[in-house]
Amino acid sequence: EYVHGTNPINADTDGDKYTDKQEIANGYDPDDLTGNSKTTVLVRIDKINVEAPMIWSKSENEKEMLTDLEKGVSHYAGTTTPGQLGNAVISGHSSNYIWAKGNYNHIFKDLNKLENGDKINIKTIQKNGRVITYEYVVSGKYIDAPDDERIFENTDNSILTLSTCWPLGTNLKRLVLKASMVK
Repeated sequence: EYVHGTNPINADTDGDKYTDKQEIANGYDPDDLTGNSKTTVLVRIDKINVEAPMIWSKSENEKEMLTDLEKGVSHYAGTTTPGQLGNAVISGHSSNYIWAKGNYNHIFKDLNKLENGDKINIKTIQKNGRVITYEYVVSGKYIDAPDDERIFENTDNSILTLSTCWPLGTNLKRLVLKASMVK
């Protein structure tokens, strides 16, 4: 509540009929009286020169998720919000067809260069201008099947999971990075 500037003794600070927790968990600005403003979220990884908007996917439908990936990296529907307790899963393309739409077709091509201890920053910008930055540190990396349960396993800590198709030019497996929030 203090981080987001909401009232800790009022479950619905802006009075829009949605609790602050519901709004934050679904990517909405808890301080916007209209209840319609999504927060802007940027994923930044300096080591591999990545900065991309995070798109709040509304569906697990593959076609809809591919449309989201045209506009940035995709927050997997139903996973936690970055900065909150649990596992926030974000995916991005490592490669794509040359004719595919979008400016983010290779955004995670260098994800394999990250090692334990490397930093990932998630910056949230609310409508009122409040900026909240969460810093994560890479704690593990592995390659596995696209449906590997470890990608989505929940936790009592704030964990960020980044995934992309691997190896480059295929969608056979997933390169998965786990990172723990440090601030």
